[in-house]
Amino acid sequence: WAALNGIRCFVDLGAGLLTGECIHRTARTVIPGARVVYVDYDLEVTNEAEMILDKDGHDGVAVIRADLRDPAAVLAEPGLREVVAGYVRGVAPGSVVVISVPRDDDPRLFGEVQAAWPGGELWNHTREEVAGFFGDLEMVSPGVVAARGWRGGMRDANVQPDRKTYVLGGIGRKLLGGQRDDRAQGAVAAELVPPR
Repeated sequence: WAALNGIRCFVDLGAGLLTGECIHRTARTVIPGARVVYVDYDLEVTNEAEMILDKDGHDGVAVIRADLRDPAAVLAEPGLREVVAGYVRGVAPGSVVVISVPRDDDPRLFGEVQAAWPGGELWNHTREEVAGFFGDLEMVSPGVVAARGWRGGMRDANVQPDRKTYVLGGIGRKLLGGQRDDRAQGAVAAELVPPR
């Protein structure tokens, strides 16, 4: 959706293990020159991503081992410095922020997972909390919903989760001088990020 709307630079914070439909492959089906940076603090994740890029090619794609909770350290990395100047505060007007987080509607099961989580803190955010992460960004319809049911611009795309554990997701857009028209936003966003 983001690539179809002219976004050509992507930063995946907390990337996790890359799958066959990873961002650089998906975005480049729409924009062949899309630039992508994967950020994760897990050495296994970054090593696996490097192996995938050894096959796919590193041109315009970087992997950074860093903790997303430390924006200054992430943004200081040379592989990311050319892509964005900050997270939400620094993104160019017309840019989008995509947030996806796991959610578990079974408090007992979540408590067990939380107790066994090796990385320390683990949160079980509600839809309202996730929506709050977008701050002043304009939410793209259908807002924060079960990620598998998110369809850009479709207000009725809120597909209910089919299990107690699922992923919540949404997209927020930094407005261009008060514009609110989706087509205009996408067209201008394509001009904001110079091709590399």
